[in-house]
Amino acid sequence: MKPWQINILIVIGLILLALFSRGIGSLAIFILALWVYGDSRKLQIWKYEKTAAPWEYFFAVLLLAIVALPYYISKRHKIKNGKIPLRNGLTLTPVDDHSFRLGK
Repeated sequence: MKPWQINILIVIGLILLALFSRGIGSLAIFILALWVYGDSRKLQIWKYEKTAAPWEYFFAVLLLAIVALPYYISKRHKIKNGKIPLRNGLTLTPVDDHSFRLGK
């Protein structure tokens, strides 16, 4: 799926969630914001040009999920495809993919 298709599905899903759920919608948005925070840390998003810190994406998704989540997904896609360069003088450091697991 292309990023714009994923973004449309997310926006439709968030609208439906807000319309038909009472407390689950807020919980789902909080979980999505946590995912964005963890994913942006793993991606080391702060090392790329024209990007924000992981906590800024967390609060943006938490407060404006319908706009911020599709924006984050499109930024993530551009970073993964190499369309956004690293900031001057920065290099990526290896990140342990198992950092969120408990134990070894």
